[in-house]
Amino acid sequence: MPEKNILVVDDEPEVLKFTGTVLRKNGYTVFEASNPSRALEIFNREKGNIHLVMSDVLMPEQNGLQMAEELLAANPQLKVIFSSGYVDEESACIKKKGYRFLQKPYQITDLLKAVSEAIQ
Repeated sequence: MPEKNILVVDDEPEVLKFTGTVLRKNGYTVFEASNPSRALEIFNREKGNIHLVMSDVLMPEQNGLQMAEELLAANPQLKVIFSSGYVDEESACIKKKGYRFLQKPYQITDLLKAVSEAIQ
């Protein structure tokens, strides 16, 4: 399997660490960002060589959907998975737009399945 680069964006440190650790242990190269600004810095530093963005929906400075649409404008091949502990209008909008959605808290098997399906 060719190396896949995943950018994980979540403002909850425990979720960020858990997700990053699980993905690394399963052979992915992971970049972690605690907010959308940092995610954009990493994306630009890596010259868009990111295969998948896994992002929380609700974050303080900018929501995950806005950030992802910015990244998709730069790299239309980018795959995106959103996650949230809330089921609200934002998550309904995300599903309606055809994005993958993973409800928090998620299990390791659900995380790996969603990632595998997204980047196959």
